[in-house]
Amino acid sequence: MGKKLRIRDKLLLGAAMSGDLFFEFVQPMSVQLGKMRGALPPNYKLTNFTVSVSRMLTTGYLEKVIKNGEPYLRLTGRGQKALVRDYPMFSFKNKRWDEKWRIVFYDIPDTKKGIRDSLKSKLKELGLGMIQESIYITPYDIAQDLKEFIEAQKLEKYVFVGEINNLLIGDQEALAEQIWKVKEINNKYYDLMDKINTKQSKSEILSDYEVILKEDPCLPKELLPSNWLGDNVYKEVKQLLTRD
Repeated sequence: MGKKLRIRDKLLLGAAMSGDLFFEFVQPMSVQLGKMRGALPPNYKLTNFTVSVSRMLTTGYLEKVIKNGEPYLRLTGRGQKALVRDYPMFSFKNKRWDEKWRIVFYDIPDTKKGIRDSLKSKLKELGLGMIQESIYITPYDIAQDLKEFIEAQKLEKYVFVGEINNLLIGDQEALAEQIWKVKEINNKYYDLMDKINTKQSKSEILSDYEVILKEDPCLPKELLPSNWLGDNVYKEVKQLLTRD
């Protein structure tokens, strides 16, 4: 179901979802490490798991804090940025939509193919969907992030960004379906909910969920079908992670 995810991805996701606060652990480290390990492959060695956590502490993705005499792990600012980079939907979750669309189009010559590919990757990282070649769109305000990238890459001559207050003609939900294949993603959420309800292994559920998150653009509720299951699955997975 997609490419194999790095252990770091799993740990970032586990860290973000395991606590009552979005980016924070709220249980002792020993308890949380045990729960997070349930999200890893069954044959993944505990020593490797511990090394991975130690490396994330060393590189600054995680930090250890003491609360009431107990050690806790918490995502740092750097860890939060890495999480959003790996799972863009986390930067949009629970954001209220201002009912505007942002559109990006570019004309980069073939002699700068590497930069063009880098721009495409950045647009996808920010959650934009492609309408057609060289034209991308998103309902979220990504202007500042995109501006910084464009200036750093010196692409001001090639990239154009606009804002649309509303669509005069056309159905917005249909547009979202055309670009992001929302129904396909929702079907995957339904399949995953079936696995949760039939108590499949935690590792398998988390693995499937991680891959779906990579595909989910986390669109505003106004652009989602009435039977959207993504939020319910999120709550179930979070409970699964925090359950003994």
